[in-house]
Amino acid sequence: MKILIILNGQKNNSKYLKNIVNNIDFIIAADGGANSCSSLHLIPDIIIGDLDSISDEAKTNFSQIPILYIKNQNETDLQKALEYALNKKPDKIYIFACLGKREDHSLINLLILNNFVQKHRIKIELITKSARFRILPFGNHEIINRKNKIVSLFSYNTIENLNLSGFQYELKNKNYLNNFIGLSNVYTSDRSTIKFSSGVVFLIEPFERIE
Repeated sequence: MKILIILNGQKNNSKYLKNIVNNIDFIIAADGGANSCSSLHLIPDIIIGDLDSISDEAKTNFSQIPILYIKNQNETDLQKALEYALNKKPDKIYIFACLGKREDHSLINLLILNNFVQKHRIKIELITKSARFRILPFGNHEIINRKNKIVSLFSYNTIENLNLSGFQYELKNKNYLNNFIGLSNVYTSDRSTIKFSSGVVFLIEPFERIE
C-alpha cells in the first residue's frame, strides 16, 4: 500500500509527482491540500482536517469526496493525515506540498515526520520544490539512484552504527550522539547502501531541474 498525502504548502515538483502518482493506492488531501489537488487536477480519496483552509472552489470540485472533520487543534493537519494513513498499514508514504509557505510550518513538519518515522518505522518520501527527501527508519536500505549525483544526509537525533557504501565519503559503524550532518556527498554507484541500528536519517537528493 502506497499512500500520497497532499498539503497546502508551496507547490513542488509537479513533473516528479506525475511520475509516481500512477503507483499510488490512496490519496489523502490534508485540509487545504484539497486546493492543491484541485489545481493539479488530482482527485483525493478523502479530505481530512479542521477545514479552515479549504477553498470554496475545492469544496465544489470535491463535493462527492468523503470528508473526515477533525477539530482537534493540538494536532496539525499533517499529523491527522499521518494517523489516518497509519491505519491503512502502508509500506510507504509520499508527501507533497509540505514545505515552503511558512518557515515555522516547514520546520515543525520536518520534526513531525522525524518523530513519526522514528515511532512507526515507515519509509516516507517528501517531494519539495527543489529536492526529494527520503526519510529512513533504522535498518538496511538500498538506494537506487544515479552515479555522480549529489546527495546530502542528516539526522535530528542519535544515530548508531551508521554505514554508508557506494558514496564518495563512506562510513563504517560510526556513532553520532546528538545528530549527524553529511552535506554534499556523492553517489559513486547506481546502487548505494545505508545501514544503521537506531535513529532516523534524512537523505536529500536535489532535482537537477525544477519544474
